[in-house]
Amino acid sequence: RNVRVNCLAPGLIKTSFSRMLWMDKEKEESMKETLRIRRPQIHKHYHYSGLSKKSASLSKG
Repeated sequence: RNVRVNCLAPGLIKTSFSRMLWMDKEKEESMKETLRIRRPQIHKHYHYSGLSKKSASLSKG
């Protein structure tokens, strides 16, 4: 079927699996700092690089 999917998820996604992290405000704030969440200027370069035709080599090896 030749389906290609790219995904960029630069942060914590609130699911039941990650509940222990986001239910505790102290842990959530620590995680935000560690993952640099809410700093889009850092991630914009990754967005642009993912749009490049050369990005195929990142996932195909």
